[in-house]
Amino acid sequence: MRIAKATVGSTYLTTDRIRKDGELTEDAVKAAKTRLKFYKKRDEDKERNDVARNDFESLVYAVRSWLREDENEAYVAGEEREEKVEYLNEMEEWLYDDGAEANFTVLEGKTKDLTKSYEQYTNRKTLHENLDAIVETTRNSIQRVNEKVAALQIDEKKAHIADEEWQDILDTASDVSKWLDEAVEKQSTQAKHEEPTFDEAEMNKKVNKLTKLFQKVSKKRPPVPKKEKEEKVDLNLETDEAEDFNDGEEKPAEEQETAEQQAEEAQTEEKPAKSDDL
Repeated sequence: MRIAKATVGSTYLTTDRIRKDGELTEDAVKAAKTRLKFYKKRDEDKERNDVARNDFESLVYAVRSWLREDENEAYVAGEEREEKVEYLNEMEEWLYDDGAEANFTVLEGKTKDLTKSYEQYTNRKTLHENLDAIVETTRNSIQRVNEKVAALQIDEKKAHIADEEWQDILDTASDVSKWLDEAVEKQSTQAKHEEPTFDEAEMNKKVNKLTKLFQKVSKKRPPVPKKEKEEKVDLNLETDEAEDFNDGEEKPAEEQETAEQQAEEAQTEEKPAKSDDL
C-alpha cells in the first residue's frame, strides 16, 4: 500500500495497491477460487456416489436373500417372486457394468424403489405374525375403558358428570370394538401374499380418540359454587325517617338539662326589675 496522492492540510488521501512479485492478480484469484469449488464438489459427489452404490448393492443382496428363504415364500406370489429375483440378479450385474459410473441420483432412485417393494413384503409377514397380539391388546384397552367408566359412574366424587357423557364414552368404545371385529374378519379372508386390508394405523387412530374422550370426561372438574352476596343495610337514614324513630322516646339526659336551663333563663328575663336593682 502506498500513498499515490495527497493534499497538504487535508486528511483525505488517495491510495493504490502495489502487487508484489509472484502475487496473483484479482482475475487469477477468482479463477483459483472457482477451481477449488469445482474440486470440492467433485470430491463430495464421488463420496456420495460411493455411499449410494454401496447402499443399493447391500439392499439387492438383502432382498434376494429374503425372497429365497422358505419361511417367506408364502408372503410373495410365485410369479412375482421369480420376477423380483431375476431383476435383482440383473441389478447386481449392472452395478459392475453400466452402473459402475452411475450418478448418485440414479442409484438413490433405484434404492428408493427397491426399498418400497421390500417393505411391502416384510409388512405382510409382520402383520400376519403379530395380528393376534395386536387385536388382543386393543380389545383389552377397550375393556379397561368400559370397566373404568362403570366404576366412576358410582363414584360420589364424579357425581357432577352427566350420565350422557359417560354413555358417549361407552358408545365410542362399542364403535371401535365393532370396527375391530369387522376388520379382523375381513383380513382373515386374505391370502398371505395379498396386500393386507387390516389398517393398523386406522385402528390406533380410533383407540386414541377413545382414550382422549375418556380422559376429557373423567377429569372434568366439578363446578365451583357461587358465593352468595351479603345484603348491606343502609344506615344513612333520611331526616324524616330519623324523626319517626325518635317519636315517643325519651330524650337523652344532656338534651333535657339544656332545655331546662333555657326555660329558667327565659323566666328570669320576664321578671320586672326591683327598686334595689335600679
